[in-house]
Amino acid sequence: MTTVPSRKSIALHLLLLIAAGTSWWAAERMFPEELAESREDLGTIDYYSKGVRRTAHDANGKMENLLVAVTMLHYKSDGRTELEQPVMTLTSTDGKPPWIIESETGVLEADGELILLNGKVRISKKNEKGEELKIFTRDVRYRPPEEYAETAERVRMVTPTDELTGTGMQTTFKPNLILKILSEVRRKHEAR
Repeated sequence: MTTVPSRKSIALHLLLLIAAGTSWWAAERMFPEELAESREDLGTIDYYSKGVRRTAHDANGKMENLLVAVTMLHYKSDGRTELEQPVMTLTSTDGKPPWIIESETGVLEADGELILLNGKVRISKKNEKGEELKIFTRDVRYRPPEEYAETAERVRMVTPTDELTGTGMQTTFKPNLILKILSEVRRKHEAR
């Protein structure tokens, strides 16, 4: 003797099937692959430091840059180094004030050719008069060998007389600043 499912039973099963499908769809939308990858094992930490201070010198022994960070984690698997609150000081050979680059976190690639400065980023330099140029943005890719930085994020550059805003930035720091804002550029100038 076979039992025929009742309409209530069929409706309940159908409702459960729709709820399961909707939950799966919502989970895919809320947790994309990038988040799934970030939850994966990041590798084994082979050393850890607090109060990091690293100085790089040129072939003549002159300081090229200084990197300071609250903490540093080095991963054995891929050689990357994660930094908390990194501050980079890019010195100049002509005795002019240095460039200062600060971010919330950073990742130094194993070969030292690229530093990902994550979260809020502040770039600043004082001129000979003590006036400060400040650049505010997020998520900057910095290449130390070329002293080149770029971002696709919103950018705001402030000097005592100007404010420049836009989206996306390409910057070379030395020998002289070359700054290119890629789109949506707006400028406010205050005459003195």
